[in-house]
Amino acid sequence: ITLSTGSTDLATVTDGMSITGTGLNAGTKLSNPISIYPAPQPYQPSIDSRHSYTNGTRQTRTLLLIDQAPTGITSADSDYTITISDTGGGTNVSRDFPLISIRLAPSVDTNTPGFLGEREIINRMQLILNEVDILTTHGCIVELRLNGRLDNNDWQRVSNPSLSQLIFHNVTDTIDGGTIVFSFNAEGSSSSTRAPVLTSRLLSEVATLGNSILGGDNIFPDGPDVLTVIARLREDVSTVTASNPLQLQGRISWAESQA
Repeated sequence: ITLSTGSTDLATVTDGMSITGTGLNAGTKLSNPISIYPAPQPYQPSIDSRHSYTNGTRQTRTLLLIDQAPTGITSADSDYTITISDTGGGTNVSRDFPLISIRLAPSVDTNTPGFLGEREIINRMQLILNEVDILTTHGCIVELRLNGRLDNNDWQRVSNPSLSQLIFHNVTDTIDGGTIVFSFNAEGSSSSTRAPVLTSRLLSEVATLGNSILGGDNIFPDGPDVLTVIARLREDVSTVTASNPLQLQGRISWAESQA
């Protein structure tokens, strides 16, 4: 969808929010761009649509990205409604929530990991999954997604002597793409006052994470395999209220085959 004018309010919209209006299919949602440039958000202001180097002219368009093709194109300006939250709060609780991401550190030497170029050796270790634990107040679908595109790349070292890195995700973090290698249902509380319920699954037969041949700081094949634990609400959103908010926590354990 092309917007005729920009708005500072649109800079606050996020991936997964519902949008309705002329020419849109039911269930259409906002979507982040496939590339993280120029910004990892559905609202893309002042994107070059034409640039002439001969006379120096430049034309720009302001875009709002959606996850479905529109049913038609209208010539007149149309109004569109964006649902900031299905529950009246500030967070869209029906979207995918990345909880934790893990990977091998791109490089290592003398038992000290780092990013590519910080250490002398590309990390060729194997990361063998063990178990994933989910603590949630509401019923959720949990996915282990391999090599998805994260908007948060704040990789931190795991405690010594591990040679891996992880991200503890924030509520605003998003993920696009990737391959689902394992999924299961996590049961929430059935009482009127929701208390977190623990669900655990063994992962020893799921996958082994490694590194690409050339290495890198990004996702495979430009770096190590990245595994992200994701949760998505499978109950009706009306069950999430101010008195019974959706609470999610994730934990994943693994073993490292160090040469």
